[in-house]
Amino acid sequence: MKIGIDIRNIGKKRTGDEAVFFNLAKNLAQIDAHNEYRLFTDILDEDNLSEIRSALGIEKNPKVKIVPLETQDRFTWNFWNLAKYLRKNPVDIYLTQYITPFFVTKTIKIATIIHDVSFNVYSN
Repeated sequence: MKIGIDIRNIGKKRTGDEAVFFNLAKNLAQIDAHNEYRLFTDILDEDNLSEIRSALGIEKNPKVKIVPLETQDRFTWNFWNLAKYLRKNPVDIYLTQYITPFFVTKTIKIATIIHDVSFNVYSN
């Protein structure tokens, strides 16, 4: 199976949501020898990508590939660039957070993680 994961927050010095996807990608790469993983990011700088590969421990893992997709902003990335890539290079499951991409073929199952909704309960 081919599994795609949105790792755009990795390397951006965020808190909880970066930690969740960092640990998810790192641990899946270590324990799963059967499936292929495509880790999608908007980071294009090869030095940053090399640091992420190293931190995840995937430099020599042929089943895990980081896929950098260029974009002007996060909405274009999610709604256009990613969808365009996935039409040509589909995955079986795509894991993302908060915003589910539009225009993705119906054969791709999408799982969306919503980390925190406390802002709805405790609004100012």
